[in-house]
Amino acid sequence: MRYLILTCLVFISICRKAQETLRVVLIRHAEKPLTGDNLSCAGFDRATRLASVIKNKFGVPSEIFAPAPATGRSTKNVRMLQTAWPMAVKYNLPINTRYTVEESDKLARTLQKRSGTVLVVWEHKELIAIAQALGVEGTLTWPANDYDTIWLITFKSGKPVLTIDHENIQPGAGCPF
Repeated sequence: MRYLILTCLVFISICRKAQETLRVVLIRHAEKPLTGDNLSCAGFDRATRLASVIKNKFGVPSEIFAPAPATGRSTKNVRMLQTAWPMAVKYNLPINTRYTVEESDKLARTLQKRSGTVLVVWEHKELIAIAQALGVEGTLTWPANDYDTIWLITFKSGKPVLTIDHENIQPGAGCPF
């Protein structure tokens, strides 16, 4: 019985240490067109510049999370993947698409087991649910026209701390190709 208790205490200590080093970077997908499921040209421009911004602010993440694309007559939720692809390509990073856009609780449980810097590219309304599932309290809003905000969640003594930052990217409107 002592060994079981000791093992549990060691496991809890390790999990808390991992969480203390966890930095969750939450961003919304890049700009979208008036109709359709892809990024707009401005969004594509933002996505290609995002890799440098994230690296300069937080370092290269160990993993990227984006929701699984919904399939059917057309592919839904692909904007998040399109936003993440340039960073994944530039730094040869995996994109974890295990969760649907609505599975914020499951995603949060997975994130809490990680350490280091993790990038989450998601739909803006669900970013609020992810932050809340990670324990962030208070009223959270993400305006519908805001593609520039970055939420950074760190953990101090097991409690989440939300810091708001900005990409400061001014994407061009036209496609350069």
